[in-house]
Amino acid sequence: MAVHEHHQWRDARATSGPARLAAAVATHGLPGADSPRPDSPLDDATWREFVLHVQHGRVPGLLMDAIDDGWLPVTAEQHNAAAAMQLSARALAVVLDELLCNVAARLRRGEVQFRVLKGAAVARLDYPRSASRTYGDIDLLVPGPQMDQVVAILEREAFVRRIPQLRRGFDRRFGKGAVLERGAGLQVDVHRAFVDGPFGFRSAPQDLFADLDRFDLNGVELPALSAVDRFVHACFHVALSGHLRLSSVRDVAQLALVTQPDVTGVHDRFEAWRAEPVLARAMTLTWQILDIGVDAELKEWSDRFEYDRRSRRLLAASVGESAGWKALVIEGLRELPGIRSKALYLHALLWPDRRFIREMRDRRRRRRFARGLAALRSRISGMGRHRGLVHAHDDSEVGE
Repeated sequence: MAVHEHHQWRDARATSGPARLAAAVATHGLPGADSPRPDSPLDDATWREFVLHVQHGRVPGLLMDAIDDGWLPVTAEQHNAAAAMQLSARALAVVLDELLCNVAARLRRGEVQFRVLKGAAVARLDYPRSASRTYGDIDLLVPGPQMDQVVAILEREAFVRRIPQLRRGFDRRFGKGAVLERGAGLQVDVHRAFVDGPFGFRSAPQDLFADLDRFDLNGVELPALSAVDRFVHACFHVALSGHLRLSSVRDVAQLALVTQPDVTGVHDRFEAWRAEPVLARAMTLTWQILDIGVDAELKEWSDRFEYDRRSRRLLAASVGESAGWKALVIEGLRELPGIRSKALYLHALLWPDRRFIREMRDRRRRRRFARGLAALRSRISGMGRHRGLVHAHDDSEVGE
């Protein structure tokens, strides 16, 4: 993916001076972190751009750590601005933590199995100071068969789904998950799988419930993924994200160098899911972006990894020049086992429930979806592989 630094989004892969300084801040406290420090405070224009990279990268906690430890020289005004940014991030985290405890209580009453992903879990299990790892939403992993139940529980708590389900039953069988929002700034991402597309279909999300770690949040014990699977999830996020945050990259480094999950367990998971290219790309990107000066066993493995043609195509569906919804569908279809599953998947994508179109709130998103749907139908028709697999449009449920 080409990163254009003049765009509003400040990506972790950007290479301007302020971007590189923000990446150096994101390494603060890591073993082997030896990025050169500025000799004097930044000028106003550079500081403003640097702050945007810190904000978009969600690393204000690490910025305050770097300032408090004397690594980053700042003016009094810059110190106050950084402290205010960290205070705002922590205030949101307090609200999210309280919300997470409330949601967890409701899920437990509904006998829903779940794991807390990223955010509060990683901050407390993998960082020496939870304040160093800020976050902006809640991520939960739930079993596919309970997806609809979890969405219904959240909707009863006044959450609204951002994008409707393609067809009834699609989420629990094929989807990555659902994003629900309430008010201004409160968001819960409910995951069935780590990613959409081919690597999503290669994975077996039910495996993630075989083990867990626990952490305390406001006196409530909550379940998280095991250390191995927290690292696996972090790698998926970094390797396959079109927009990449510095906090996500730091998570990979933090887990690899500090938490140090069992390397054999990590390899076993990636091999079982046929996702070794994801591990290799995540490790390579992390070490490049953060310019980490020490090696790790998994980084040495990634240096030796050889991508075959199929691996490159699967990665390109998420992060290549032709990445996007259509590419994910086409490559995902090739990985989905069974003719009937392919038929149901295609049926839902090519002829979504009328409510999906009607209830899609963002008009621009609706137009983009319509264009993508037309292109996908054309591509599938050209492949000549959907004949006999899909049926006339109706609003029925995705079959089991």
